[in-house]
Amino acid sequence: MTRIAKLALASVAVLGGGLWPASARADLLIVSATLTAAAAARVDPHLAEVTDDDMDAAAPGTLADLSVAASAADSGGALSEVVSASGTVTVEAPDRLAVHIVGTRSGTDNGMGSPGGGFRAKAAFDLTFDALADGMITVDLSFLFDRPGTGVFTPLGVSLTRGGSVDGRGPTVPYDLLSGMGGSTEMFTVAAGGRYTLRVEIAMNGETSDLAPGESWDATFVVRAPFVPVTNHATPMISDVPELAACRTLGSAGQLAPGNGLFRIDIDTTAYPKATCNDGTGAVMYVRRYRAAANACRWVIFLDGGGACRDGQSCGERYCAVDTYLGAYKMSSRDVPPVGIADIGIQSRRRVNHFRGWNHVVVHYCSSDGWSGTASDVELQVVDGLGNPIDYRIHFHGAYIVDAVIGTLRGENGPVVYTDQRQRRVAMPDLDDASVVLLAGSSAGGGGVIRNADHVRDILLANNPACAGGGGAPDPDPPPGGGACALDVRAVIDASTGPRFEDLGYTSSVYCTQDGLCDYETLMRDTWLNVSLGLWGERTDQSCLAYHAPLGEHWRCSDGDHVRDHHITTPMFVRQDLQDSLLTGNAIDAMVDVGGALMTFDLWGSETHQILLDLALLDQTAEEGSAMGGAGIARPGVFGPQCGNHESLRHDKGFLRVRAPTAGGAELTTNQVLKNWVRGTSPSAALVSFAGAGLLPSCP
Repeated sequence: MTRIAKLALASVAVLGGGLWPASARADLLIVSATLTAAAAARVDPHLAEVTDDDMDAAAPGTLADLSVAASAADSGGALSEVVSASGTVTVEAPDRLAVHIVGTRSGTDNGMGSPGGGFRAKAAFDLTFDALADGMITVDLSFLFDRPGTGVFTPLGVSLTRGGSVDGRGPTVPYDLLSGMGGSTEMFTVAAGGRYTLRVEIAMNGETSDLAPGESWDATFVVRAPFVPVTNHATPMISDVPELAACRTLGSAGQLAPGNGLFRIDIDTTAYPKATCNDGTGAVMYVRRYRAAANACRWVIFLDGGGACRDGQSCGERYCAVDTYLGAYKMSSRDVPPVGIADIGIQSRRRVNHFRGWNHVVVHYCSSDGWSGTASDVELQVVDGLGNPIDYRIHFHGAYIVDAVIGTLRGENGPVVYTDQRQRRVAMPDLDDASVVLLAGSSAGGGGVIRNADHVRDILLANNPACAGGGGAPDPDPPPGGGACALDVRAVIDASTGPRFEDLGYTSSVYCTQDGLCDYETLMRDTWLNVSLGLWGERTDQSCLAYHAPLGEHWRCSDGDHVRDHHITTPMFVRQDLQDSLLTGNAIDAMVDVGGALMTFDLWGSETHQILLDLALLDQTAEEGSAMGGAGIARPGVFGPQCGNHESLRHDKGFLRVRAPTAGGAELTTNQVLKNWVRGTSPSAALVSFAGAGLLPSCP
């Protein structure tokens, strides 16, 4: 049997398709991506212009960050003219580009209407592609401007060209505005088999004498479309590589126990072709319909956990369960229970469980990307124990699986029907009629909730007829906070919290000694470029990207702690054991420090305790909190015991028996505190007062 050893790796990341439902799929094959800038200035009595230009282009068939700048200045007598144009292209995700272009003009003149010369400032991004399927491209435009007079045209535009046909769009600034901001959203339809060029541009031109005062336009175009780089698939899928097939091991942890508590539904990969595991097998979920009409519109959708892999070596080792309790079980659906799984924890049908009668969904985790990936056919290499390189190919499709699950439960392809233990055919209700939805997850599943909560909430709010005024099914016992919309979507994050990465020291850590990543920013930039974006094609929280992209800080959005603490606007409940044996052990093994002191169980507990306390202040401290000018963040619910458990939402002991004290002194379980938080009653927080490492005597 072949065993895989931990040695150096070589990896080639091939970015994958887009984040679109089947009805809007538009796979695009990139031909070229080019960014240009040009500036020209002339003042009388000169006849020749002063010009400058710049160009940057990605390698054929690829996307890349680009940057250009051009400036021109001319002067003579009482006249002067200074003109500039610049632009950047940032690849924020495999299906998302941010194009930032700026044009400015300043100088002196002889007065309005007097002869004076001319100017031009132009920056343009051209993306040429072949459409492999029918679909749609969306361009979101936002801009700031100052201009010299009313009635001056708006020099911003976006167009899609096919052959001799041009579909040009652009915003129009109201006649009487001399400065301000604006924006628009443009949607273009593309047809399979066509070659198109998408252009976004700024094009300023006119007479120097029109300058009174200066002029500037600063615009950001966010282009969203599923880009598919060229790949010949010559490298075999991981399951087809003989050496890896020989060492394939399921692992000893993280497997779903067979039972008749929830029942198997295979995601339709004809409708959702990218809802696939690392090895290409189709995604699987397990479901159970509500009991009693009062619960018909209440849902718990649970994302399973199970770690991740970050490069060719770790993914190959994961497949063969080398130095990990996890294995190929978390990369495939081949071995999951064929009929049903046990009902435990939050899905338990025990009378004590407040959520027992809700609609329940458990989604098998098999993408190794924290439920974030959009990368297809990623070509990687692992080195075996004899030093032999082994090439293989896998998918990272966690984000697609989330979308496919939500689309399936929303009835995009008809009702979800399962066969129960009595061989009865049972139909699930339509998720679009929900009144309460808890998107929950443990460990990597908790990370998946962080990355997907706002995205899922947006989908459900946009399609629930009660929110759109269509009279959806009412909740006979609605929770508070629904407002005009009867739908209440919430996030439940388990076993995914600990000392913030930003607060740790790394000079003695394995990240520094092995990879030269010796501070927080360097570590997160590397994670963003080489793992989140470069390997997984991560779809992270979009408001995080919108906030940090203008600052050049996309990398912050690969830090789940930062996203949780600043950018999740979906109400959230955080459960974290202060002596989580797995997370604490990982931090100790990594040799990170707190204020120069190497991590210990005591430090991990005290730091995590403070973080759970700080969650109460998120609306004042978060970048999207109301104190910072954001829409506001609801006070999170919290449960913080000290019993050493890692995942607890799908464990009877952790969910139904482990207790923590409330501010009033009552000892409550996760089940009880979560119930209060969902219903808007108190206490909605229970947290041990951490007094040192170890487990409490009261732990079951």
